[in-house]
Amino acid sequence: MNELLIIIFSCIIGYSIGSFPTAYLVSKIKGVDVFTVGSRQAGATNVWKRVSKIGGINVFIIDVTKGSTTIIVAKILGLDGIILLLPSSLSILAHWNSPFTKFRGGDGVSTLAGISTAIAPYAVLPAFFISGIIVILISRITLHPSLWAGMAGYSIFVLLSFFEKTNVEITLVLGITLMFIAVLTHSIIFHKRHKEYFNIAGGKN
Repeated sequence: MNELLIIIFSCIIGYSIGSFPTAYLVSKIKGVDVFTVGSRQAGATNVWKRVSKIGGINVFIIDVTKGSTTIIVAKILGLDGIILLLPSSLSILAHWNSPFTKFRGGDGVSTLAGISTAIAPYAVLPAFFISGIIVILISRITLHPSLWAGMAGYSIFVLLSFFEKTNVEITLVLGITLMFIAVLTHSIIFHKRHKEYFNIAGGKN
């Protein structure tokens, strides 16, 4: 198959995988519309806090799997290096704007975690583990612990990527950095547009 066709096919698969509305479906099973509670985002954190703890864990695992599967499929098709960031970006874009939920979604932190783990496991897994601990520790004091955990985890990833044993190409570090910035920016914009959803003091969400 022509390399360009492989890239296009990988991007289509990445978008298709990313668009799977995990949080929406898990919440619906419990009789809850995730877009009407808490932060109004279809993510593991919102499901954890507003639907059920088990549901939140399931969403997290599946969304991480969405990201890692995108990379695994791309590698099976023969892609490597910086090109892997193309289907990765489409997967996150689809998570933000799933056609199955009227182009609504979540921040994409879990999906990005799966993508990063599949690309650079030795640098990401330790950061992933620490991020999980942070989420658990601060989940009761903020509506959006995954964002803070993601920032901490990313910082650890960058530090570990400089070690020779982790074997992460600088182009991939930069690429993952850009995706992280995109996820962070997406979250900040949503927060600014919908401040009322994150009014913890009011205790209504």
